[in-house]
Amino acid sequence: MLTADLNRDGRVERFQLLDMGDGTVDLQIENTGGGVIYAEELAILSPFGPPPRLDVAPGGSLQVITENDGRGQLTLTIAFRDGDYRVAGVSYGWYDPLDPELGATCDFNLLTGRGRIDRGDEPPSFVPAPWPPMPVAHWTAETFVPPPGCL
Repeated sequence: MLTADLNRDGRVERFQLLDMGDGTVDLQIENTGGGVIYAEELAILSPFGPPPRLDVAPGGSLQVITENDGRGQLTLTIAFRDGDYRVAGVSYGWYDPLDPELGATCDFNLLTGRGRIDRGDEPPSFVPAPWPPMPVAHWTAETFVPPPGCL
């Protein structure tokens, strides 16, 4: 659980990841000044890593960080924009534990619609973000499919 006033209304919201027992976690946001926001199946529980965790980014957004020990990490950045908590950024990084030279990092700013893919010693690729910024309640773990170049 994490508490912070990310919508800047003077009330501290409560963010909590809930293990649903089916291999996924849901995000519940309370004390928003409106109703409870509930994002079902937001992230997958990896059998090879720690459970997903919450953090606050330096810019004041919520981060949901999912790790697959020995393979990579997925970070969703959730920002309060246009009166709602929206998935505003997606960062994905992976590597091959048998060949550390193989891997990629992909960062997508859904608010600007721009992304960057870095693969080894290759120059970075700048690509459009594959998803629009969407309310966090509309995002599920199945929404994230690594785009070409990120695999």
